[in-house]
Amino acid sequence: MKLTDLNVDEIAFIASMDGDSDFTARLMEMGFAKDLQIRMVKKFPFKGPIQVRIRNFLLSLRYDDAAKIQLKIK
Repeated sequence: MKLTDLNVDEIAFIASMDGDSDFTARLMEMGFAKDLQIRMVKKFPFKGPIQVRIRNFLLSLRYDDAAKIQLKIK
């Protein structure tokens, strides 16, 4: 499942991050890592940005970037 498919207040774990090496490096610099718990906080309409909580802080991502993050439910 993609991060964009997660509903508000649902929790999942990062399975993989698709995209080129610059994109994945940028995500890793922001704190994203495989098997890290992630919770959807807010989704804006019309494929707007999404807000997630990871490592006890909030991050906003563009919809297209969030669609490149694959999740798993444990």
